[in-house]
Amino acid sequence: MSSFWSWWVVVLVVINIVGVMWLLFATRKMEVSGDTEGGAPKTGHTYDGIEEYDNPLPSWWFKMFVGTVIFSVIYLVLYPGMGNFKGVLGWSSAGEWQGDVARAEDKYAPLFARYSDMAVEDLAADPEALKMGARLFANNCSVCHGADGRGAY
Repeated sequence: MSSFWSWWVVVLVVINIVGVMWLLFATRKMEVSGDTEGGAPKTGHTYDGIEEYDNPLPSWWFKMFVGTVIFSVIYLVLYPGMGNFKGVLGWSSAGEWQGDVARAEDKYAPLFARYSDMAVEDLAADPEALKMGARLFANNCSVCHGADGRGAY
């Protein structure tokens, strides 16, 4: 990503986080010019004869919003999400994938090494190899070739 687009993403993310917090705190206590019949302030909006009250958010809801914003800031510091910034932890999906591949190679390398040295005739006679081949075919090939190998259509 070029530095322009990286900064563009950073600026948009920061503006959104600051804007959400401003909106949340700026509208928490509003002065209402509407009617206060019975002590409950109203916004002045009326629809089908129903007037809208100006009640503040419940405190648990307000705290949940603030907690979400705090979580998002911590997340953006730890993980990539701010343009070209890699995050403090240095995590990446490519790195995660490479780790998964390395663990799979460590786990399955002895098994594949055993079969790579065998002749095709010996593989065809080995029941464990046939069972593994059937599972590989069912998982990867049968979608196009059909379960019986004749084709899906």
